[in-house]
Amino acid sequence: LKLLWTNSLTAAKVSVLFAKPSLAGFENCVKAVNRWNPFTVMGAIVKSDVVISAGGLYQDATGTLSLYYYLALIIAAKILRKKIVLYGVDFTPVNKRTNRMFLKLLMPLADKINVRTEGSYKFLEDIGISRKTNLSADAVLLIGDTCNALPARRDSTEKIRRIGIIPK
Repeated sequence: LKLLWTNSLTAAKVSVLFAKPSLAGFENCVKAVNRWNPFTVMGAIVKSDVVISAGGLYQDATGTLSLYYYLALIIAAKILRKKIVLYGVDFTPVNKRTNRMFLKLLMPLADKINVRTEGSYKFLEDIGISRKTNLSADAVLLIGDTCNALPARRDSTEKIRRIGIIPK
């Protein structure tokens, strides 16, 4: 992905969904789109050639709304005939039978699925989605220095105190 980003996408216009776009800090290299405004989200999808969902957590342990949000984005992208890539996503835990059924029904809409854990790979295999699935690294590990990857400091007194990586 990093090679793809640095070689192929340097001239591309990239839009990224954020909960609070004004605080995103990536204004120098991407267009920050308000993820809670359906009009701006649909506008970003309409203008795209490929919709990449990176680092998402498809689960229902803490509720189903986030799962349905991600699935709605996939449905919208497919209705608009966009290529869909899920990159560095995780599919655990999905406990409710209805949600497993939705995933089994909707995951084939994705053109490629790259999961970040063996558990997610096994889960997709168990529900019959393995043909276009790969095990890959978490997307955050590939950020490097791409477009000055760390966000601009929001406040001159704010400092990064600790960064943690939890290997499985």
